[in-house]
Amino acid sequence: MKFILDCRHAIVCCAALAMLGGCSTESNPPTYPVTGTVTYKGAPVDGATIIFTSISEGGEGATGKSDAEGKYSLTTYVNGDGARPGDYMIKVFKFDSPPPPPSESSPDFNPDSTLEEEEESYDPNEIDNSPVKNELPVQYSKETTSGLQHTVGESESSFDIVLD
Repeated sequence: MKFILDCRHAIVCCAALAMLGGCSTESNPPTYPVTGTVTYKGAPVDGATIIFTSISEGGEGATGKSDAEGKYSLTTYVNGDGARPGDYMIKVFKFDSPPPPPSESSPDFNPDSTLEEEEESYDPNEIDNSPVKNELPVQYSKETTSGLQHTVGESESSFDIVLD
């Protein structure tokens, strides 16, 4: 009886291993690191969004964000993996930040006010609905007007984005 249970156990384990062996995760096509810097009027741009739009058949886009030194690296599937080989048109933009919410450092802050007084003084029409502003020239915010292009090959590449 013990032999039969051991055989059944072995069969179940083999079947499970066979099923696991047949399971696979779809792998992504190869990507290659693309890095560079973004400068505007000679100064590094912190917080710019860089988008590489593929113009190659079956290509995919890649994105990056510049740091305080203007440096960026592209991502397609996994953070920092780069871009697939092909030709790209590029757009770059950087939106200003919305104003911070009122705090104790705000001139309108009154530490002695009650909740009722705050609710009475609240005016939803006073909310700042002004649109965020692109801090870079608008021509660079569209890949069709930026004039920026790069070809990614099957090796690491660098592309510095110099904005006037």
